[in-house]
Amino acid sequence: MYSNGQVNVARYGGNVSIGTSTSTLTVNGAVSFGNAVTFSNTIAVTGTATFSNTIVANGALTLSSTGAALTLSNTSSAFINFGAGGYAAPSVGTRSTGAKIVLFNQLSATAADYAIGVEGTHMWFGTDALTSGYKWYANTTLVMTSNTTGLALSSGWLSSQSGLAVL
Repeated sequence: MYSNGQVNVARYGGNVSIGTSTSTLTVNGAVSFGNAVTFSNTIAVTGTATFSNTIVANGALTLSSTGAALTLSNTSSAFINFGAGGYAAPSVGTRSTGAKIVLFNQLSATAADYAIGVEGTHMWFGTDALTSGYKWYANTTLVMTSNTTGLALSSGWLSSQSGLAVL
């Protein structure tokens, strides 16, 4: 399908298909979908894609952008629902089924991902190796670090009177 102007496709019952089951739909410009959209193969949009309802991707959904790749703008309830499936501790060699967000892919035979996930009744934050750790900032000031040797505050210290249990 080729058009020099606007193309409107109206569906009154049934499905709208473009091309064959192995086709790629390529759009150079803005595209807007007002109802539920299901992708079984590939859609490539060079420009802006606006979805006003449900997106179903039968496979991976990849977003690539030089700016913000994904923006949630619902003013009353902007969230990502990962569902109830998959929970396990971080792992090496194979991505943990508990990993919900992979922040930096480091997965190998000896390293885990920088990721956030769930296991049993706990939420976890994982790094790639025992030599890695965590840092907390207030604006640009480092206020706390944590690694396998312990928890350090940049000003002050933790004591048994602070209610912190030492294991």
